[in-house]
Amino acid sequence: MLRSTNIVTVLTAAGLGFGIYFAPTAPTTAVAAESFTPLCNSVADACEYSGPNAPVLREDVCWDGSMATLKVGDCPTDSRPYSVTYGEVANPTTLEIIAYQPLPNACDLGYCLPAPGPIIVEVAGFLCCDPQGNCTVLEGKYCPMGDLVYCFNYTQNEEGDGVTCHDDED
Repeated sequence: MLRSTNIVTVLTAAGLGFGIYFAPTAPTTAVAAESFTPLCNSVADACEYSGPNAPVLREDVCWDGSMATLKVGDCPTDSRPYSVTYGEVANPTTLEIIAYQPLPNACDLGYCLPAPGPIIVEVAGFLCCDPQGNCTVLEGKYCPMGDLVYCFNYTQNEEGDGVTCHDDED
């Protein structure tokens, strides 16, 4: 275990003298000091979109350009280390993981309206909503306008050209 200290200058009450005091800080270890770039913020298409309740992984991984595996020791020469906050282990034998990019709840951003009545079939998914509150189902991976959000329950709007989010996750 490594121990680090902070140097603090201390002035006397009269302001005439000063000394140096070494204040110990919390113990640290060499392993805990490592920090890697977040995979989902750095590599396009490396992470899958998810709702706001994505499972927490908080692990370092090795990314080889097509797959992420839990980092055990140094990464192979054909891969690079990253950190992943949200995800899950897909294969415990190969240590392959699925990394998630959680999207905000549409209702938290003000895109939800009350349901017009009982909704028989709940449809959840990713929406692209413009600043005026018009939402469409996400096609592909990129939102050409506004916010990319997750809706727990949406319906096709009356005009047929978009969707309305009605929900909260309750």
